[in-house]
Amino acid sequence: HALLRPGRFDRQIVVPPPDRRGRSQILDLYLQRRHVDEDVDADSLSRRTAGFTGADLANLVNTAALLSVRTGTGRITNAELDEALATVALGPARKSAVVAARDREITAWHESGHALAGLWLDDATDPVSVSIVPRGQAGGVTWFPGHDDVFMSRRQANAQLVVSMAGRAAEELLLGDD
Repeated sequence: HALLRPGRFDRQIVVPPPDRRGRSQILDLYLQRRHVDEDVDADSLSRRTAGFTGADLANLVNTAALLSVRTGTGRITNAELDEALATVALGPARKSAVVAARDREITAWHESGHALAGLWLDDATDPVSVSIVPRGQAGGVTWFPGHDDVFMSRRQANAQLVVSMAGRAAEELLLGDD
C-alpha cells in the first residue's frame, strides 16, 4: 500500500497491443531480417494475429524460422508461419501423446460441436482450424480468429456463448446425460 498511495504512481501509461496496421509493420520489420518466400504476406498474417504484442510477433517469426531450418528449406514459407502461429497461440502439438480411442472420439465430438456452431450461426466467427491433436493443455482445439473490434453486439455475444457451450452439447449427443 505504501508504494501505491497517492503521490507515488499517479500517472499510468497503458500500452495496448498493436492494431492490424501496427502488427503488419512489426511483422514486416521482423521478416525483413529473414529468408522469406515471396508469397508470404505480412498484412494477411496480421489479420490472424489480433491481440498479439510485438513480443508475440517476434516469437511467431522466430518459431517459423526454426521450423524452416528443421524442414531443411532455409526459407520461411506460409506453411511454417501457419504452424508457428498455431504453436504460439495454442501451444506446441503433443504428437507423441498416447490418447485412448474413447478419449479421441469424445474430443472429436467436442471440437466438432464448437466448429459446427461457429459455422452455422450467422453472428459467430467461422473457425480457422479444428484438430484433435493435443496442443498445450488442451486435448484438441477449435481455433477461431481474433478480431480488433472493441465492441460486440448482443447477438454476437449470444453466438459466442452458444459456440462455447456447443462442445459440451455435442458430447451429450454422443454420451447422453453421462
